[in-house]
Amino acid sequence: MEIDNDCLKRCPFCAGRGVIAVYGKAYTALCENCGIETPRYATRREAVENWNRRAYELLHEAISYCAMQRYTRAETETVISRVRMEA
Repeated sequence: MEIDNDCLKRCPFCAGRGVIAVYGKAYTALCENCGIETPRYATRREAVENWNRRAYELLHEAISYCAMQRYTRAETETVISRVRMEA
């Protein structure tokens, strides 16, 4: 794995620095601090665009909402799976 910096937004979870990781011919964007990462993409551009698009912000908001509502783990997992299907 080769890691190099790119022009990425800060992590939506911890505000850590985003970087691009290269796995053979696949690219992913990830946070240096907490390790959250995007799926792997065929191009660097796709990884950057998807990280910066902030689909993960919606997931974070859903998790925060579940915590405030004191949802059970099973209820939270159901909400997260629905958010992932829509993102």
